[in-house]
Amino acid sequence: MLSDHLHQDTLKPLPSDLAKHLQPWLLLKTLASSHLFHHSGDTIYLWTDASLFGWGGHTLAHQASGIWDTNESSLHIKCLEVQAVLHSILSLNLTGCQLHLFIDNRAAQFAINKLRCKSTSLLKEISNLNRYLCSRKLLIKAFRISTLLNSRADSLSRLATTSTKWSLPEQIFKKILTWRGPLEIDLMATRKNKKLPLYISPYPDPQALVSNR
Repeated sequence: MLSDHLHQDTLKPLPSDLAKHLQPWLLLKTLASSHLFHHSGDTIYLWTDASLFGWGGHTLAHQASGIWDTNESSLHIKCLEVQAVLHSILSLNLTGCQLHLFIDNRAAQFAINKLRCKSTSLLKEISNLNRYLCSRKLLIKAFRISTLLNSRADSLSRLATTSTKWSLPEQIFKKILTWRGPLEIDLMATRKNKKLPLYISPYPDPQALVSNR
């Protein structure tokens, strides 16, 4: 990856995990065969948005939303925007298609399209997103739209600010475990207030065992 201030002919070392994927292109049989660079499958139109509380996303026929956990909520909004994209794609469970993404954050849109940015934290989120896209053979193209035209995704990112903020005190929960444990599933919880790894969410959440979609 070349930095903006370097000459285009400047040599940069490649990460080992990237270099191995380029090895086939050194073979004559690869160069002599035809390869499709543009996806010919279905195109899915996806709108996403992030707030400091949660994320939201929708297609023409599907919608999903969720709230941030403690670690996620401390991230910069640009990182949350990319996480909102990933969570929305996870909720769709897609394979082998092209995504046209509509997003109102310019920095996130640029980073998704160019696979580069100056922020290390944002680059980490972009790498996580790209890794999942590659694993499901998905192509993505991000388009920036105004916040006014992204109102549905914005509303989804702000759902349920009151009913999910309560949590059983840890001391009480430990007493319950002593009395009736071990427990397996946390019913009607979210990623932000769950007490067990397995939980059922009242709101769409790709990490929940079951959620209301």
